[in-house]
Amino acid sequence: PEHFVSVHSGAGFVVAVVVVVALVVVVAAVVVVATVVVVVVVVVVAIAVVAAVVCSEVIGAEVCGVVTELTGAVVAGAGTEESLLPESEP
Repeated sequence: PEHFVSVHSGAGFVVAVVVVVALVVVVAAVVVVATVVVVVVVVVVAIAVVAAVVCSEVIGAEVCGVVTELTGAVVAGAGTEESLLPESEP
């Protein structure tokens, strides 16, 4: 009986370690993905804001249109076009 108990507790320990490691890996993956998404969104928004300001102040409408299209394409690729860029632009 004692041997069985020790083997059983050992197996339980191994299972617990595997579960903990799996949880850590999943959490780490989620954190990495979330960080990447946040960075991408921040960069895209920053580009959009800078483009809008620079467009209206410095460069011509043609360049502005190209930048806006590129930014829109990137945001659309991220799947968040509607939340970040309004469809009706001046």
